[in-house]
Amino acid sequence: MVTERWHVSLSPAILQDMVIFMGLLNDLFPGVDPPRKRDHAFERVIADVARDMGLTVDDDFVLRVVQLSELLAIRHCVFLMGPTGSGRTEVYKVSGQASSHS
Repeated sequence: MVTERWHVSLSPAILQDMVIFMGLLNDLFPGVDPPRKRDHAFERVIADVARDMGLTVDDDFVLRVVQLSELLAIRHCVFLMGPTGSGRTEVYKVSGQASSHS
């Protein structure tokens, strides 16, 4: 699934390393955000699903759903952490429905 969104043909092991590498870059160079390949069609699906669920759509929410979807493509288990009301439940619900639509 990640290879389709990034439009590259790398093995899953290399894609896992890429996620780790990007995390390390962020730790070393905080505030520097290298451009990422975006799947605008999937982001539109996310926005449509969220609106259908009665949610307000903003760029940060869409990004969190995309990030969760990318993590689930390479990990068997993830934890959604954050304070009450931060949108954890909506992120995983929208992610599940959007993934089944794309």
